[in-house]
Amino acid sequence: MTDPARYSDLHIHTDLCDGGDTPEAMAERAQALGLRTLGFSGHSPTDFGCEWELRDLDGYVGRINSLRGRVRELNILCGLEYDSGWTLVGRERFDYIIGSVHYIPTPDGRRVPIDESREITAECIERDFGGSSDRFAEAYFEELASMVARVRPDIVGHLDLIEKFNVDGGMPDGSSSAYRRAAIGALDAAIDCGSVVELNLGAILRARRGRRDIRPCAYPSELLLRRLLERGGAPILSSDAHRAEDIAGGFDEALGLLRTIGFREITVHDGKKFVRKSI
Repeated sequence: MTDPARYSDLHIHTDLCDGGDTPEAMAERAQALGLRTLGFSGHSPTDFGCEWELRDLDGYVGRINSLRGRVRELNILCGLEYDSGWTLVGRERFDYIIGSVHYIPTPDGRRVPIDESREITAECIERDFGGSSDRFAEAYFEELASMVARVRPDIVGHLDLIEKFNVDGGMPDGSSSAYRRAAIGALDAAIDCGSVVELNLGAILRARRGRRDIRPCAYPSELLLRRLLERGGAPILSSDAHRAEDIAGGFDEALGLLRTIGFREITVHDGKKFVRKSI
């Protein structure tokens, strides 16, 4: 990575939720890379329970805070990836909040995971939205905009995650005008409330490790990134790492993409606040 000390990575997961490595191993990797700031963002609980959520929030906070000062020249932040399916409590415990949507509310009141498998997504579209990918997308982006208005997160996570399984078509993909209107509306809601929009590289990193069922793209799409640029925004780079080796993964390629689009700045965290840096 070029000049890694200029950058932060605030979207990572450890074995305290669904990651593969300990917080200590993640911090050691970030230190070896020369990152300036590492933020832990364990998955919040949900009101209905899921396999990958943090089971002990107090223990998580204590474990991450215990790392502060133990890893030289690395700012440690204790964040949280808040899921829209949870009633947020104790926000003051966290240095920042990433607001994300992993479950889509269906017309009959259920919540269906949007990023677990192509089969689950396809079944949800067919059963709950009359086979319409546009209606599915509109429901997702409505949920995202509602979460942003309610929680006002510091960062909005993987804004168009519903494109994850669009490898061979048949999934939501942003090619329709209805999808684009809904996506831009959610993006504008995030910008208007002052949230930073992340450029999430998790799908690219997973595809490199052999995942063939997901689309190897960054979130958000180029269309939405161009809208973000028009609105004066500056994205923050996020690896969404679930293992130490992926921390800050893909950052160089992401910077190249942003420069091509026309960005001249990104947002980073200097350990105390969000700031903009030239690229």
